[in-house]
Amino acid sequence: MQIDIVNATLEDHTLLGSIFFNEEVVRFTNFKKFGKQSELKIFFQKFIHIHAGEALQYGPYLILADHQIAGLCGMQQLDLEKGVSEIWYVLAEPFWGKGIATFILKQLIEMAESNPLMNSIYAEAVSSNQASWQLLEKAGFTLIQEKENGFVKGDIKENLRCYELKL
Repeated sequence: MQIDIVNATLEDHTLLGSIFFNEEVVRFTNFKKFGKQSELKIFFQKFIHIHAGEALQYGPYLILADHQIAGLCGMQQLDLEKGVSEIWYVLAEPFWGKGIATFILKQLIEMAESNPLMNSIYAEAVSSNQASWQLLEKAGFTLIQEKENGFVKGDIKENLRCYELKL
């Protein structure tokens, strides 16, 4: 399978329905499920410009698997002075369990390592998403904190595992 990441543009919102119209995909993310394409467009227009151009900001990027939209990923600048960004990714359900997240995580880490201002990468995963937090641990992230009910979204309350990768 060929996997690529490319810069996302506003026009790409029309291709993201498999992610943002699926409750199961966005359930344990900070994203919400959208009911209409027009709502997704408004959100995505704002989202692609958050922290744009900042030194430790990467993405959002489209994840392509064999030229099909598989998801989104990036790193959001958290603290320029400390050199910290938060890594994130979300995959459409048909692409789960295919090694795509492993590949994307490695790519994003390589980008961060090439930035002399970046000192560490922060990541979060809900405790029930074992695949996600095991992926982080396999990539060298260290568990730094567990927050009881640290993830709250609607009626969902989950323990949150917080990770750091020192560069």
